[in-house]
Amino acid sequence: MPQNIDIRVLKNFVSTKFGSSSLLRKVIVAEPDYLPAEELVGKIGTWLAILREESP
Repeated sequence: MPQNIDIRVLKNFVSTKFGSSSLLRKVIVAEPDYLPAEELVGKIGTWLAILREESP
């Protein structure tokens, strides 16, 4: 049975640390509060790529 991971802490973190125009913030906040572990692992690479693009 797939294990769901609670990402509410991550969503709260990006909401407070990234501005409202941040694509990373918009993408992560739009995710459901719980993600299957396999799906989360797949998304992390995308989120890191967005973060690298947004970083100065």
